[in-house]
Amino acid sequence: MKKETNSKKKLFLTFTLDSEIFAVNATRVLEVISNAQITPVPETTDTIEGIIQFRGKIIPVFNLNTILNLPVNIVESYILIVAEVINNLQKKTIGYIADTTQHIISVSDDDLLQPLPTGYGYDINFIENITITDNKALTILNLDTVFLI
Repeated sequence: MKKETNSKKKLFLTFTLDSEIFAVNATRVLEVISNAQITPVPETTDTIEGIIQFRGKIIPVFNLNTILNLPVNIVESYILIVAEVINNLQKKTIGYIADTTQHIISVSDDDLLQPLPTGYGYDINFIENITITDNKALTILNLDTVFLI
């Protein structure tokens, strides 16, 4: 007999960066855009790819590979993920580049694990949780800490 659980489920958007699979809370994602026209901004840090116009507003677009210390690959096609972050109690809209999006997955709260304290090439505070899917560890990012702007 299967044990019943009252665990809630959360939805996550999975995406790839340099062949690694990451996820973010799907409720924070506003839109996924293929090959959006990004306007470079002179004299910005290498973490900022540029800006786009989104629903009448100018928003920054970040290079998540650079933020996470992953190799930056020159690609002809990419995905722009537009999401909301909360900084200083204010919602802000940002965009970030991913190599590909995978799919939306549903994960039970019981399957959300705390990350290991070490072993990542980036700030441990960027990680909200880890989960196992298809026999692989999936890193769930905390958008609010990754994009603390």
